[in-house]
Amino acid sequence: MRYLLGLFLLSGCLAHHPASEALIFHEPRTSGPTHTRGVGAGLALVGQDYHRAARDLAREVRDHFSTDLAPRLGGGFYLVEYRPSKAFSYSATLGLFTGGIDATFRVRRSFYLTTAVSLPLQPQATLLFYGANTRDLGWAFGPSYRYMTVALSEACDVERQTASCFPGSRFSIPPSVDHSLHLWGLRNVLVLREQGTTDGGLRLSIHLGYSPRLDEMVASFGLGVGAF
Repeated sequence: MRYLLGLFLLSGCLAHHPASEALIFHEPRTSGPTHTRGVGAGLALVGQDYHRAARDLAREVRDHFSTDLAPRLGGGFYLVEYRPSKAFSYSATLGLFTGGIDATFRVRRSFYLTTAVSLPLQPQATLLFYGANTRDLGWAFGPSYRYMTVALSEACDVERQTASCFPGSRFSIPPSVDHSLHLWGLRNVLVLREQGTTDGGLRLSIHLGYSPRLDEMVASFGLGVGAF
């Protein structure tokens, strides 16, 4: 149990998939379906291709740090409530290697602000613009900022006892070192509906962010299935 807890703490968490951002498809439109569900729930999967950035960050900090145990995928359950009459929604996600809370507000007409905090203390914000809404799909996009933490595991030395070694590995379980990256980029949100239903469907988000610190791009995605 101690090693499982250590693995979880070492790996950190991936940014969760905000379910509240689907509020943009709850607002009445002149064309296209409008979702009317007040409460929704479902499953969410997230992934992040940041190992190259994490490796370069480890080299920048110290050569004997590694990111071998950092997760690429995570998943969990989400619960969301929509209040379109007040132009507001909020949700929570909890699962394996991902978790957090988020809220979405209508700023004006077709602009919506989604703010979120993922474990451990990884804030993000996106200004979404209503793009399209047809019988089969909805689309929104906008500029986004994300604060990402990277857990670096220190190479252990059993003889000198410089760190607690994970069984069968030359890298340590906690203590670990967290370092951060600021990502500036673009977020796209796509909703796919089955035969125009407004009870839910599939939500796909893709975020491509630039890290000035490493001069690299970091890509991530979120996939939600359920009611919203």
